[in-house]
Amino acid sequence: MKDNFLKSLGLCLLSALLLGVSEPLLMPALFGSHPAPEFFGLLALVGYVPLFSVLLKSNIKQVFFSTFFTLTAQYTIVLFWIYIALHVYGHIAPLPASAITLLLPMILALMGAVFFSLARFLSLHYKKSFLLYAPLALCAAEYFRNYYLFGGFPWGHAGYSIARVPEFLQLASLVGIYGLVFFVGLVNALVLAIFRATQRKRQKFALALLLLLCSVYIFGALQLRINHFAPSVRVALLQGNIEQEIKSNARLYVHEILKIYDDLHKEALAKEAQIIVWPESGYPLLVDQKRPDLELKLSGAASIVGATTYRFNDENKFSYYQNSAFLLNYQSEVVARYDKSHLVPFGEYVPWPMANIVDKVVPGMGAFRPGKDFIPVNLALNHSKSIDVGTTICYEGIFPEISRAYANNGAKLLVNITNDAWYGESSAPLQHLLMYQLRAVESGRPYVRATNSGISAFIDDHGRIQKSLGLFERGLIVADIPLNTRTTIYMIIGDIVPILCALLLTIIFLWAVIPLRSMLKKRQWKSLALVIFFLSVGVAAYIYFSRDIFLIDESARTKKLFIIILSFVMMFGSIAKSARSRAILLSVATLVIFLSVLLAVFESLYFLLGLIVGVLIYLMAFRMSLDEKTLQ
Repeated sequence: MKDNFLKSLGLCLLSALLLGVSEPLLMPALFGSHPAPEFFGLLALVGYVPLFSVLLKSNIKQVFFSTFFTLTAQYTIVLFWIYIALHVYGHIAPLPASAITLLLPMILALMGAVFFSLARFLSLHYKKSFLLYAPLALCAAEYFRNYYLFGGFPWGHAGYSIARVPEFLQLASLVGIYGLVFFVGLVNALVLAIFRATQRKRQKFALALLLLLCSVYIFGALQLRINHFAPSVRVALLQGNIEQEIKSNARLYVHEILKIYDDLHKEALAKEAQIIVWPESGYPLLVDQKRPDLELKLSGAASIVGATTYRFNDENKFSYYQNSAFLLNYQSEVVARYDKSHLVPFGEYVPWPMANIVDKVVPGMGAFRPGKDFIPVNLALNHSKSIDVGTTICYEGIFPEISRAYANNGAKLLVNITNDAWYGESSAPLQHLLMYQLRAVESGRPYVRATNSGISAFIDDHGRIQKSLGLFERGLIVADIPLNTRTTIYMIIGDIVPILCALLLTIIFLWAVIPLRSMLKKRQWKSLALVIFFLSVGVAAYIYFSRDIFLIDESARTKKLFIIILSFVMMFGSIAKSARSRAILLSVATLVIFLSVLLAVFESLYFLLGLIVGVLIYLMAFRMSLDEKTLQ
């Protein structure tokens, strides 16, 4: 037994290592100051094989802990730079900084562990191979990470690893980043199936694997050969390389910072740039939203300038901040202000439903407010030429739905401004840049990215980096950007692949645990009605909170998840066969509802009324379940 444990442990560690190093990493001992080669991304195609081989022979409990351990190790390798941000620049002591650095990978790993446990449950229940459900679970889990918890953090998964190979990257134009995740899961499952199958089936699996890899690679190679003539715009990206300690105290270094960017701006004008992009918070002064003047003379070219804005309420008291980008036309007139919509949880805002509660304990914490939409701005370059620009700030570009919304709304050029100085000389800027290569392919739009300390870059619509400025270099880069725009399949269908994966898993799971046939045969109409009712509540919550008006409402995602889970718990509680199961589910639902009522008192009277109605319906359903003699 000890030998089996050590073997499983070794295989889990091997998976974590393969998946971890498949991401863009700085490995000074091997490659000096250069990142690991792009072909390392191919390791993701076999990275899950050792883990899957362990999970194939494990029970559900073992699957959960094996997956949790593996993914925690993988994400720790990928996200070690969090320690740099916390300790070096956040001045948090080494021990708590290390604990927080480990906590985030554990939270992310928890989601994957739940989905793989579900896949194992289904494989045992239906007596099918775990490999049949593994790609679905992997895709659904990573998609889940895009939105939960607290607004989501879809960083460092295997879809980005394989995207490092340009030919495989092009698949994102069809199915998006989570389609790449499904592709990786499917390839890993086929590889393991080849080793475990009989001779006859092995040939079939090998042929399927070969056809899958060749078709995706050939599609990508053909896409990379397509070059359409398109009008271009001359763009300059400014990289001031202001140290983070100085940026954190920008009010003390206003003149020095402005002098750096003023010189770079003039140099960009001398190189005939039509659009000049400053990085996030490049303008060092706070800007009053009621008087949005930057006090800069930037005529001669259109400009996009990052700045922090603030607002006073009607009583002339401070109200909130916004992380903003000012868009100025060639006459130096501010034509629009974009406010960052996807804020950093517990840094720029406090997630629902804790906002009001935290504000009572720590007033002013998370004092930033999100923007309202993702509508491109028509930016005049001269008296006869303009361009529709979509702007993202900081890590907004890692969320595919944002860039897709800009593209569908008519943006011809996507712009990102950010500051990665927090992470020092680490893998974070490399990983961050890779995500914008995905966004360019998904949206069929060129992406330009201006950062404070690197890596600033021009990315074409096929995700290729045309020109870049390295880490901790001060300067600018100028390039003529062809405005190749195309309507990709992903722009039309969105994230249908992961949604179908999650939906299919849910339907298969419900079919396994809800005795519909028995209810119909025994005419248990009350129980059947309760099942339909609670399922309808979950579906209605999903549809309602998935509407476009909630695209930037991060609290809506939490509410959606909460209602769906609660409706499922109520449903299972109302139809459970044993008194023990009913008691457990009732206790869980009661506890959740009680805590929710407390939160609702702070947040919303309407939400409180909704919970009261839900409690009454659930109690009625529970009472009915006790009366069902057939379930005793």
